[in-house]
Order: sequence, then structure tokens, then C-alpha cells
Amino acid sequence: MNTSKQSPGVALCLFGLILVAKCAGQEAAAGFYDQAWQSFRSNRVAEAIADFSLAIESSTNRDLIYRSYVDRARAKDSKWDFSGAIADFSRAIELYPKFWLAYYYRAETELNQTNLDGAIADCGHAIKFDPRNSDAYLLRSRLFYRKKQFDAAIDDINNYIHLNPTNAYGYDRRARFRLQKDDFDGTIADYTRLLQLYPQDRWRYESRAEAKLRKGDWDSAKTDIDLTIQYYPTNSWLFVTRGLIQFEKGNCDGAMADALQAMKFDPKNPEAYSICGMARYGQGDASSAVEEFSQAIALADSNEIVSSNSVSAFRDFNQGWIDFAKADFEKAIGSWNKAIAKNAFTWRWRLQPWIEKAKAKLPNNKP
Repeated sequence: MNTSKQSPGVALCLFGLILVAKCAGQEAAAGFYDQAWQSFRSNRVAEAIADFSLAIESSTNRDLIYRSYVDRARAKDSKWDFSGAIADFSRAIELYPKFWLAYYYRAETELNQTNLDGAIADCGHAIKFDPRNSDAYLLRSRLFYRKKQFDAAIDDINNYIHLNPTNAYGYDRRARFRLQKDDFDGTIADYTRLLQLYPQDRWRYESRAEAKLRKGDWDSAKTDIDLTIQYYPTNSWLFVTRGLIQFEKGNCDGAMADALQAMKFDPKNPEAYSICGMARYGQGDASSAVEEFSQAIALADSNEIVSSNSVSAFRDFNQGWIDFAKADFEKAIGSWNKAIAKNAFTWRWRLQPWIEKAKAKLPNNKP
């Protein structure tokens, strides 16, 4: 007898087939995801992107789709496909708008695109949905630092340190931020705490010395540099720094000795010749000083890197010293002000006292 009504056995059989198919589909999607992740970890990025795409297409599991979008985005980001990565992170956020992960990773990609405001906003979302997410605080502090919003950067790094009180990295970042604000005591305190937590990071003695130099605490700065030189006795830049300290303390013979040591370990270090020129000037040999400063300029012009400074500002610094040694104080002031204009953070603290000395030597103390 013909009837359109299915028996319970047939219905259950069909349901079972559908369930088996769905389970098989989910197993396949999970397999694609696992395969993609293994490829990504092995730096086979193109294969990973293809398999993450298959996982997305074959899955109905929202969690798996979310993870696949996030990880496909990270794979695209690693290949500098920032627009594609942003699009995938955004799709993940549509699936779970109150989960922090995709916001955080999208912020990292926006940083790569120099979209600092967008990255800051996404870090804010990540923190909103996970207030103990120290990585988001850390990333946002870097973003604020890039925008020269140092107070906001310090606020975020304070939160990072609160959540990670024994992590030396937080103190290192805060010290750098504080130094930008001329908070020398705070910078010194942070580097001291870092060295208590991580004493094997011996370069931080040199970092602490920089803050002491800027503060004008020459003796304590020299102590830190002396200690760093014990660990790195052939580093040319350390002798340059100690030579500067010796010169500022009025020990021109000591400055000369350190400059010569710096040249010994790196004959092409331009700043070693600058220190040598300053020492010779302090010893009363102005003509030899001019030769040393000229050599520093020549070396800087042929080198790709002069410490952390632009070659142009470094040239102005040395030209100012040449002018000063030749008693052309007005020109010296002009050259040094050019250096400061190009890189105030590097040069102001070193040159402003000498600009004042040059002004004092002008006829009728001309301002």
C-alpha cells in the first residue's frame, strides 16, 4: 500500500546518516585545522592558509571557525598581508565580539600598518574583556610611546608591572619611558630593580649610567660604566661613554686614555675621535682638537650608524666643537643648536651646558 508517511525506522535511519555526515564533517574540519597549525609552526605559511580556509569552509562549529579565522589572520600577517589579516580578525570578532584574543592580535597588525589609533582602540577592547591581560597593557604602552604620549605609556606599563611584579622586562620599559620625561630618579630606580631581579643583564648597568649622566651624577655614572667594562672589556662604546664622563669631570688625560682604548677596539668609531678632540681641547691643544673632530665627521659620513644619532646631527655636534676650538663661539652655538633641533633627546643634555659656556665667551656676553 502506497503512503507518504515514513516509518519511525526510516526517519531514525536518515537522522543517523545526517548525524554521521555532520560528525565526519567536523572531524574533517578539525583535521584541516590541526594540519594547518602544524604547517604554520613549520613555517609553511601558504599551506597553513589553505588548510585554515578548508577548516572554515567545512566546519559548523563556531569555536573552530573563530580559531581558524584568528590563526589564518596570523599566518597572513606573517606574510605581510596586513589587509587580509585585518579582515580575518574582524570576521572572528563578529563571531565573538566580547572575547579579547582577536582584538589583541588585530592591534598588533594595526601597529604593523602604523595605524596607532586603531591599535590603541583594539587594545582597549582587549583590556575591557580581559582586565588582567597584561600583554594588552604592554602593547598599548608601546603604542602610546610611539605617539610620544609618555604619561599614558607609563600608566599602562604600571598596570603591566602590577600584574607581573617580578618580570624584569616591565621595569626596563618603564625606565625607558621615564627617561623620555627626564625622570632620572625614576629611571635609575627601575634599572636598579631590574638588576635585582635579573643581575645577569649586565648591560643595564650601562643603561642606568645613561640616566645618571643626564642627571649630572658623573661619579655614580662612572661606577656603573666601570662595572660594565669589567664584563665587556673590549667594547669600544663603553670607553667612549667613560671618556665623556672623564672629560666632563675635568680629567682630560683620563678622557684621552679612554678615547684611545675605544679606537683600539674599533678604529672606525667616530665618537672615539670626538672624545679625543674634546680631551685635546681640554689639554690646551686646539689645533689637534680640530683635526680629531674633522676625522670624526669624515668617519661618520662613511659609516651607516653613529651610535643612535643621525649622521647629520653628529656632524653638527663636531662642527660646533671645531668652531668652539677656533674661538668662533657664535658659529659654535649655531651648529650645536642645529644638532639639538635634529635630535633633542640625544644632544640637548650634552650640549646645552656648552652652549651657555659659548654664550659667556661672546663679546659683551651677546645672547
